[in-house]
Amino acid sequence: MIKQRELRQARLPLYREALLTYKSIFEDLLRSAAPITENNIDALEQSLIEEEVRIGADLILQLNQLAPFPEEEHAFVHQSGATCMSTSVTNGMIALKEPFFKKKALEKTRAFTDHIVQNTSSFGKPHEYRSIDDMHKYLKRNEQQEFSKFGESISRRYHVELTNSLIEAIMALHSGDGRVVVQQHAHANLAFEIAVLEEHGQADIFIRQRDPFTTQGSDSHRLIPLLEWRQHYLWSPLKKIPSSMGRGFESLSANEVLEHLARYSEMDNLGIECISGILIPFGE
Repeated sequence: MIKQRELRQARLPLYREALLTYKSIFEDLLRSAAPITENNIDALEQSLIEEEVRIGADLILQLNQLAPFPEEEHAFVHQSGATCMSTSVTNGMIALKEPFFKKKALEKTRAFTDHIVQNTSSFGKPHEYRSIDDMHKYLKRNEQQEFSKFGESISRRYHVELTNSLIEAIMALHSGDGRVVVQQHAHANLAFEIAVLEEHGQADIFIRQRDPFTTQGSDSHRLIPLLEWRQHYLWSPLKKIPSSMGRGFESLSANEVLEHLARYSEMDNLGIECISGILIPFGE
C-alpha cells in the first residue's frame, strides 16, 4: 500500500499538470472570444466551465488510480434557524475529524453557530445567515479561540480559502485535506467527498453534498454530477467580471480580463459574490 507521504508527492505532478493545462486553455478561449461583452460572456463562461470539468474529471480518474478516496460515514448535524453557513462549516470540521464535535455534536454545534453569528456582521443578511466571506473573516481572525463548551475548545485552527477553482476543490476533496463550503441562493451546503460510480465500463463522477437543513440520517446527502456542481455551486470562473458586464464594463480585451482577474486574486474582501471556499485545518 502506498504511504501517505508518497501519495502526496505522487499527486502533486498530476495537480500541477491539470492547472497548467487549464490555464493554457483558459487563455486561448479568452483570446479567441475577445473583445468580451455582455453578449458573449455567458457563452465564454460555459466553454470555460466545460473545459475545466473535462480536465477535472481526468484528474480524478488519475488520482483514483493512485488511491481511490474511500467513502466514509459521517455524523453530520442539521441547522437550527438560518445557520446553514456556520452549520456547514461545522459539518466540514466533523468531516475533517475535529475531536471537539465527537460527543454531543448537536448541542456543541448550536453553541458554536451562535458564537459565529455574534462575532460576524449581520448587515444585509436575514436572521442568523452569514456568507462564505463572513466565515473567511471569522476564521482568519481566529475568533474560535474565544469559544468553548463543556470546558472544551475546538482543537485546531481552521481557515476558509476563497476559491473559484474546480481543480483546487478536487484536490482538497480527493486528498481529504479539505472540504468545500458552497452557497446558492442564500443557502449553504458542504461538499465533502468525490464519488466515482462505474457501470458497464463507464465512470460517472459526482460530488457528495450535505444540505444542513436535512433532518434525515446524519449521513444523508445528494450526489451531484460534476458538471452541475461546477456550474451551480462554485464561484464564476471569471470571478466578478460577469456581474459587471454592461454596467461597470462595456467591453474588455483579453489582457484587460486577465489584469482584472489578477487584481481580484490579491483582494481579501470579495463580499457575497464569492460563493465557494475550501475549509482547511490551519497549516495543512
